[in-house]
Amino acid sequence: MDEQDGALAAIEQAMLVIRRRQGRGNLRQAVPRDHVDPAALTWIPALEAIEELAPVGTVSTVAHLIGLDASRASRIAAAAASAGYVERVASQTDGRAVHLILSPAGQRFVDYAHAYRRGTIDRAMRDWEPGERARFVELLSRFAQALDADGLEELAT
Repeated sequence: MDEQDGALAAIEQAMLVIRRRQGRGNLRQAVPRDHVDPAALTWIPALEAIEELAPVGTVSTVAHLIGLDASRASRIAAAAASAGYVERVASQTDGRAVHLILSPAGQRFVDYAHAYRRGTIDRAMRDWEPGERARFVELLSRFAQALDADGLEELAT
């Protein structure tokens, strides 16, 4: 394995650790049972996509953003709406379109997930110097933007 392959393997391994650590299994342990429907843990990616797309997220845009087929995203949106985490709002510009927005309960849950993850990140970086944090933000943001651009190119082909 050459140096570049070794670096790519190390990055992949680090991303796997991050995904496992930030995943719903760990969040499940941290969520107070009386504050959230446990089923909502499986909806986190969709709820966060709705938050990101606000105020014009639709089932199809949510599905596209999180890599699901539209029927699965529709089932998640329906379940989240039934549980009170998502509201369906008719589009003001297209009578056929329905926009998804987070309800106050949905926003509280997403805010909780963000706070949990940020706390985990903060603890992992507690011994880092401010300059190290700034450089990491710069490089990780650049990496994420390149991944996002690559994904958009794949969709266009």
